[in-house]
Amino acid sequence: MAAPSTGISARRWPLVASVSVFVAFTLFHLLVFGSASGRYQKALANAQSVGLVLGSAGASRILPPRVAALVAGNGMASAAAEQRGNSGALASDMLADVTALAARHGMDIVFTEPGAVDQKPSAVEIHAHFRFSCEFEQFIGFLDDAARSGHLLAVERFSLVAHDAGPIELELWMSRLILKQGAIQK
Repeated sequence: MAAPSTGISARRWPLVASVSVFVAFTLFHLLVFGSASGRYQKALANAQSVGLVLGSAGASRILPPRVAALVAGNGMASAAAEQRGNSGALASDMLADVTALAARHGMDIVFTEPGAVDQKPSAVEIHAHFRFSCEFEQFIGFLDDAARSGHLLAVERFSLVAHDAGPIELELWMSRLILKQGAIQK
């Protein structure tokens, strides 16, 4: 029977070499870059103490121009939004905007009905119900223009009823969002 070997077997040499290289690189990194990292952290703390912002963590976010224009176009002072929402002026404005958009596409307005006005902490949401008589192409053009109108409009649901001859009956529930400018969180 052979006596056990006290040295490292040939199978374990790659493992020993890998661990040795790792330890050597770690020690080199700590010696060379440890002091540089400490100097960088100290300089960063000094810069922040005088009000400089280094990096993106402390910087304020800037909205892209199109989003900023959309927010500005659909914003209103908080007090004015609440007052106009409670008086029905915002609902009236929405009905006028949507019916003007429908008339531009040649859609016949059967009836309009203002819905609830929801006062939220940072916005006012206006709901309305419409019924139109139109062709399908007119409805598609209406939706396209509503999406491009610059208003925060949403189609909550709709119902189309086609007849054998003549235009379709469109029943449409929509909402519009008005942002309260004093209540918008950054």
